[in-house]
Amino acid sequence: MRFTVQLAKRSLPLAQHVARHAAGSPAFQLSAALGARGQWLARSQARPAGEGRRSMSGGTVTFTIFDPVMAPEGATVTAKIGDNVLDVAQKHDLELEGACEGTLACSTCHCIFPKELFDKLPAMDEEELDMLDLAGGLTDTSRLGCQVKITEAFEGASIKIPEESYNMQ
Repeated sequence: MRFTVQLAKRSLPLAQHVARHAAGSPAFQLSAALGARGQWLARSQARPAGEGRRSMSGGTVTFTIFDPVMAPEGATVTAKIGDNVLDVAQKHDLELEGACEGTLACSTCHCIFPKELFDKLPAMDEEELDMLDLAGGLTDTSRLGCQVKITEAFEGASIKIPEESYNMQ
């Protein structure tokens, strides 16, 4: 009970809140429906982009993707930390299909990572392992590009898109 009273004291009075934010926004409507407990939602949604928020990415890294079709000699790419390999490859016009658009329903974004980088990646879940069973050219360091987020460990690394890429849909 004491927490609720303290929360209510910290919240802006509704009249001030309405004056500061557009009353028609979905976030404001939800916050009004929730009362004092929901006002934090409208305040957080009303900030200009980037104001008071920490970015999930900490910068960019540069690495090479070897694509047997578009860049057999390797394409040097720059990617934001936090993006996934599938999106980065497609942004750079490389032939990493991603037929299911990253929903773990195909294996067309199969990539092969160097052992040093593969060992630094988060562990695969059961769904990714099941989809990788369908991938052509599978290796011990294979992953689905849609499931691998770019980290600082990618700096200077080389990733390979296998020639035996196909869709089992």
